[in-house]
This record gives sequence, C-alpha cells and structure tokens, in this order.
Amino acid sequence: MLFFFALLFISSTAYPCGPSVINPPADLSQPIFYPVGWTDGQPYPILDTGLNCMLKVIVPTGYYANVTFHRFFHHQTGGTYVIYTNHMSPHFYVNMQSNISTHDDQFAFKVYYMKLPTVNSNIINVSRGNPPVIVVPNDKFNVFQANSQSKISLSSFSAPSLSTSYLLRQTLVFDSDTFSSRFLGTLEQAINFKLPFRSTQNKIGIYTFGLEAPVLQFPLFMGQDSKDAEKYNTYQGENCLDPDNQQCVFYLDGTFGNSMTVTSYNGTEVIGAFWDFPQTAHVNVYENRIDSTTKVASLGPNDYRNQLPIAVKGVEKFYELIGSGVIKMGVTRF
Repeated sequence: MLFFFALLFISSTAYPCGPSVINPPADLSQPIFYPVGWTDGQPYPILDTGLNCMLKVIVPTGYYANVTFHRFFHHQTGGTYVIYTNHMSPHFYVNMQSNISTHDDQFAFKVYYMKLPTVNSNIINVSRGNPPVIVVPNDKFNVFQANSQSKISLSSFSAPSLSTSYLLRQTLVFDSDTFSSRFLGTLEQAINFKLPFRSTQNKIGIYTFGLEAPVLQFPLFMGQDSKDAEKYNTYQGENCLDPDNQQCVFYLDGTFGNSMTVTSYNGTEVIGAFWDFPQTAHVNVYENRIDSTTKVASLGPNDYRNQLPIAVKGVEKFYELIGSGVIKMGVTRF
C-alpha cells in the first residue's frame, strides 16, 4: 500500500482532528470526505482550536489520490502550497506530506481513488555536459535516463497563463521508470519551491494526465544530468504569458542565489529591457547550450543599458543569474 499524508497543525474552533488514519472505502468508485460527516454542498467546517493533527489517508497500490481541498484561510501563517492554494481543481498524489499552521480557518477535503493508467514509456536519454531535453506534454510515461553513474534533475516550466497554472498539479514525478517507484511530487511543487526534482538513481519518470495537445501545446518540463543543474539554487523554465507569444516578461530569480532560467522558442528573443537590476547580480546569456562559445552577452548592473537590445537565437535560450536578487526582463519574440 502507498500512503497520502497530511500533517495539519490546526488552530480554530468546531471539529477535532481525527480519525488519524483514513482508509479507502470498500467501493473505490466512491469518494471519502474529511471531516467525517461533511460532504459537498455543505458549509466549510471550522477547525477546532489548539490541535496538532496528523492525518494519513491510505492509497491502494495501483491507484492515485485525486484530492479536492475545500478551505477558507483567514491567515496564511505557514505551510505548503498544497493546503493554501485557492483554485478548486484537484491535486494528484500517490503520497504526500504537508505541514500547515492556521488560525480561525475552515478546512475539508474530498478524495477520489483513481486507477493509475496503463501507458507506454517514452525513454529520453540525457548525458552530462549537454543541455536539458525539453518536453511538451504527451500521453506517455516519460523516463529520462543517463548512464549508471549519473543522477537526473527534472525541472518544470511555468504555465503560459495564470488560468492554466493549476494544471501543473495534474502531474506525477517518480524516482525511476515506473508508477511503483518512489513518488517525488508534482510540477506545481517544482515551480512553487523553485527547485528541480533530483533522482537517487539514473532514471526519473513523469506522467501528465490528459495535458497533451490540444490542452497544452508548450514546453512543460525538462530533464538533464543533475551535475549540470546543481550549481544553481534555482533552475526552471519560463513560458511567455503573452497570448500571442510575442511580448514576454521573464523573471530571473536569484532569491536563493545563482539561478538559471530557460526558454524554448524556435525563433529570436530580443531583450529590450531590464527592471530592478540589483548590484548583487550578474547575468550571462547563452544560445542552445551553456559554454564560452555560445555566450552572447555578459551583463552587469552598471553596463547592461549600453548593450541593449540583445538578440538571442537558437531554440533553447539560457539566462543565467550569478549572485542574488530578482530581475524582471522584457523580451520580444520574432
């Protein structure tokens, strides 16, 4: 059996936590609800005060949990995105652990048990020193693999619009090449925490649920040898938020130190502006791969204006921030 964990530190009034273990129903086609006695259509129940709760929802082998959270939090005083994102679309898990601290809040959830699909695998080979392999959603179980001495790093791209960002939670990432491998999380976690998933062996797998064209037709994730990604504290892809895919704003996020932002576009990106270029940051721009022969610009806080505009060609573009700080970058695509 696999497990879906929710560790809740609860502060408010009304119902106590428990039961601590929630078992699946005899008929797996039926949902379960928490707290016991609450169902859809009823007012959100209010959490009791001064509780320290650990809830474990058991998920049978061969299934995943389709979880819809119903909550209204007056304060976001801690925890993870799982509990306090407010979009009502479901989250997908094979197992999950979450810590939150709340006050005067309403909380409930519904779980459907869904069978993991039987699908073909798409094997994607990666090797050290090469750029990441970028993938558009498809109907396969995508497996990045390297030689036996390597490990894999898998990063997410942002959604191209706020209205589709919730779809990143409808993905499952595993620490090898099957659904029975250790569950690592979802692409929404990778984007929210600004960190790639790293395998413990030379394979990492990902499945996206029904996100292939025509639902999503943009790069969604990328895999590479973990040695090529580990010198960055943040490594993620960016899609253009402009509906015509031409006027784009990208954020080079060095909040936690060195970062890499990747875009994928079969055309030219022209950097026209930077906003809030901190004295603590330096930006390097590369075409198709990261090495001295593909660097097209090296920008500091005192000289970047003199170098604009900058045309960046190739399909994959790499925007490297060395140092710290967050830079807003304006790009026009041709």
